[in-house]
Amino acid sequence: MLFIFDMGGVVASSSCTATICKEIGISLHDFYSFQLDSEGNNTYQYLSVGSISVDEYWRNFSLNSKIEIIEDLFEVLYRPEINDALILLIENLKRKGHRVVCCTNTIGSHFEVHRRLGNYEIFDFVYSSHLMGVKKPSLEFFEKVIDVERVSAKDIYFIDDDERNVEAGQSVGMKTHLFISVESLKNALAEFLI
Repeated sequence: MLFIFDMGGVVASSSCTATICKEIGISLHDFYSFQLDSEGNNTYQYLSVGSISVDEYWRNFSLNSKIEIIEDLFEVLYRPEINDALILLIENLKRKGHRVVCCTNTIGSHFEVHRRLGNYEIFDFVYSSHLMGVKKPSLEFFEKVIDVERVSAKDIYFIDDDERNVEAGQSVGMKTHLFISVESLKNALAEFLI
C-alpha cells in the first residue's frame, strides 16, 4: 500500500500568516487584500504552483501595502512544529513495508524551511505543488502522483486535513481519511499496523 500524507495541518503546523501580520502591523484582512494583483488575482495561489517568484510576490505585496518588504517573511518567520505522534505512526507504516510519501500544497519558502530542518526525511518522496505546477484538489495533481508512483489508485491511502482534497482523492479511487487527530487516524489504519 502507498500512503500519502499531507504536510501542513497534518504532519506539521501549516502557517506563519498571523506572525507576519503581527511583525508588520497589519490585520489578517489586510494581509489577504495586499496579496491581490492589479487584476484581483491571489498572488499566493500563483506562488503555490510556482508560477511567480517569491520576489514578485513581495514586490506586489509591498506596492499594495505601502510597506517595504525587503526579505522573504514566509521563510524568515516560518517555524513549523512537527506532530511527533504522527511521525511515529509513519515510522510504523514504513516498518511494515509500506511506501510513504508526502503530497503538499506549499510555497518554495516553506518547502525550503522543512527541507533544511529535515522534516521531509521521514518520507520516501515529496510531491510539492510549487514544483509540480498544480495543487490539490486538482485531479491533475493526483493523476501525476499515480503516474510517477506507478500504482493503482485503489492501492493508495491518502490522508489530508482538507475535505476538498479528500473528496478529490476519493473521486480518483483512493482510500482516504480526513485527518482530525492522530488517534482517529491510528484507528482507521489499524489493519495496516498489525
